[in-house]
Amino acid sequence: MSQNKHDGLDPLDPFGVWRSYRDANLDAWSKGMATLVNSESFAKALGLQLDSYLAASAPFQQAINQYMDAYLAQLGMPSRAEVASLAQRMTNVEMRLDDLDDRFYRIERLLQQIATALETRPEPVSQADLHQRWKHHSRKSFRSSIQQVSHLLTAASDRAAAANSLMSRNRRARHEHADDYHG
Repeated sequence: MSQNKHDGLDPLDPFGVWRSYRDANLDAWSKGMATLVNSESFAKALGLQLDSYLAASAPFQQAINQYMDAYLAQLGMPSRAEVASLAQRMTNVEMRLDDLDDRFYRIERLLQQIATALETRPEPVSQADLHQRWKHHSRKSFRSSIQQVSHLLTAASDRAAAANSLMSRNRRARHEHADDYHG
């Protein structure tokens, strides 16, 4: 298979001319397309075309979403919006529970300070014990824990009132005794 020195083609290859023509066209098209795609005007035109496509397909997308919502409702399944709403609500509930946990911890510290301030208490409760009790309770029993804290606060308040009353009586008794002694 010798090649002709004049035109660079093999005269015995029937598809040689076609192949060289094809390769030359592919090279020209690839260079032209690369120049076109890398231009700013092409990017703008493609952006406009995509915007118009999205604007034109919005009613269809809305119809599909409505169809899917109706279909999922018939199956008794939640829609995407309902799942997203539920996830948002769960996040809000979790944040509120964390806030309540922080508040409860502060209440525990205040109760410990009140218990320390009162000299007479039936059972000393340490902050670690209160914290351990809180850890033991699940979030389901949060209300009962709040009620327990409320009862503890009421009991501490009652003890403080009793202590104040006792101190007032002792002061009155001292004054009366002092008046009897001086009088």
